[in-house]
Amino acid sequence: MGARSDEKDDSAPRDRSADGDGAGLIGTHRGDDPGPLLVCVGGVHGNEPAGVRALEGVLEELRGDDAPRVRGRLVALAGNLGALQASVRYRDRDLNRQWTTSRTDELQADAEVRPELGPEGVEQKRLLRSLEATLEEDRRGPAYLVDLHTTSSESPPFGIVGRREACRRFSSAFPFPHVRGLERHLPGMLADWACRRGFASLTAEAGQHEASDSVTRLRAVVWTALASAGLVEKDEPRVRDGRALLARASEGVPKHLEVRYRHGITPGNGFRMKPGWKNFDRVLEGDILAEDRTGEIPSPQSGLLFLPLYQKLGSDGFFLVRATQSEHRDDEE
Repeated sequence: MGARSDEKDDSAPRDRSADGDGAGLIGTHRGDDPGPLLVCVGGVHGNEPAGVRALEGVLEELRGDDAPRVRGRLVALAGNLGALQASVRYRDRDLNRQWTTSRTDELQADAEVRPELGPEGVEQKRLLRSLEATLEEDRRGPAYLVDLHTTSSESPPFGIVGRREACRRFSSAFPFPHVRGLERHLPGMLADWACRRGFASLTAEAGQHEASDSVTRLRAVVWTALASAGLVEKDEPRVRDGRALLARASEGVPKHLEVRYRHGITPGNGFRMKPGWKNFDRVLEGDILAEDRTGEIPSPQSGLLFLPLYQKLGSDGFFLVRATQSEHRDDEE
């Protein structure tokens, strides 16, 4: 065993309203041995509480009598505190679309957390400060970040993988589909910022928001991340069981996928996805996927449907992805 909890996290408090400058701390766990840093963030979208619950569960397991020996430190953060409390995706803007270099530079230039930043601006500034402070404290070793999400449609688990080789090496241990190229369509994702900032990062999606197995899958993601980052041994039973669960839940979906098309929507255009579509359903060019005020929306090409929108908030109606033969490398920035 030999692992211990930092002082502030012996109770993993449910009430995690940010105190001043810090984002919502779910808890931290520091091993007796030095090693890597793993940061996991849940609830960047407030209607996706499964990530927070999964992190609470893993922290409890790490404090148990049968906990494995840990090297380094796990830090678990809740992302959008106000949206989580209100059970909405966001209050004025999508927090997972704000992590551009220009936006984070602007936030870091001002020492104050100002109300005029808006609800998500305040949340982002606090989360940014927590991430930077965590990096500063653990700057001697490698750093990893996993952003935990769920989807509005029924879905197997999958990962959204960044462009840099370090992100791809870290993600290779996760036995579910790897989707690449989303950052070209959705600038400002937290994991993409983390990749540029020096974390090896991954966005992990577990399934539908309210599905009973989404929390279980995200716990499996966190245990897999602990092993992939080097905090625990890869033969730890909860790692083996978690990897097997993720592999079973994503059977039949190609391992490597690339985003080929995004159908963007604007407020007031009346977008409505046709009922019954699921993530990674096979579609043919011309299949009717949705409708808006102008009429039916056919698929512009054949492929696999990705992230169909079945919730009120959001600007991405659906995407189309296609399988690739293997993991390909983009040039690093």
